[in-house]
Amino acid sequence: MDRRIRQPGQANIQTDLFYDYRTNVAAYPTWQSWLRERQPRLLVTWGRYDLSFDISEPEAYRGDVASAKVDVLDAGHFALDTAADQIAALVIHVTGRCRSANRTGEPRKTSMAPTHQLGEAVFRARLPGDIDWKPFPAFPPSARLAVLVGDPTKPGPYVIRVKVPAGIKLMPHRHPEDRIYTIISGVFYIGLGEKFAGDKVTAYPPGSVIVLPGDTWRFRQVNAIGPLCLEYQNLNDDPRRQGRPRPAQSTS
Repeated sequence: MDRRIRQPGQANIQTDLFYDYRTNVAAYPTWQSWLRERQPRLLVTWGRYDLSFDISEPEAYRGDVASAKVDVLDAGHFALDTAADQIAALVIHVTGRCRSANRTGEPRKTSMAPTHQLGEAVFRARLPGDIDWKPFPAFPPSARLAVLVGDPTKPGPYVIRVKVPAGIKLMPHRHPEDRIYTIISGVFYIGLGEKFAGDKVTAYPPGSVIVLPGDTWRFRQVNAIGPLCLEYQNLNDDPRRQGRPRPAQSTS
């Protein structure tokens, strides 16, 4: 950010931009009317630790576009500086990876050469004894996660396997990406909603397959499109924040 600001002419550009902010409030009705009338495909990304705006504000977009996809990221006011890859993956997910026709309506010319996803270009097998189980910061300490295919931190398909001891609870959370769960062993209990309710969970035996759309609050082998992101409904339930103070938020 500092390097870009120091480029010739940037100081004047930024000054003009900041000065023009005074016209924003008066323009809100025009923007909101356009959103309500056009109902565009809308992605809203917001920095959880933004000190300038309250974390509840992005939900207001759904008042104009009910289908808006709202993602609160582990980022500050300039979310692109620290979460560019994650935001890029969300844009690809919302807008679609490709379109069947160009602007003139003519079919796109596509290459017949196969394009392989990360980790899928050559034949290989992963035996049970080769699986590398590791702790995952967003999970309870006794849970373990193993990456089988792909890279969950990057855009693209990935396969991970999770094992959790009996009795461990994962408090309400959500992921921006769509997910497919395959139950390999044991019984998987999962419930939907923003508050944990032990009497509302459903038990799924081995062999079950569960499809969970992105942004679904849930408490509860995953196949999905990366990057992997896990957001707890209550920040105090997030193991990554244990021992850390809650971030300050603007009260304006």
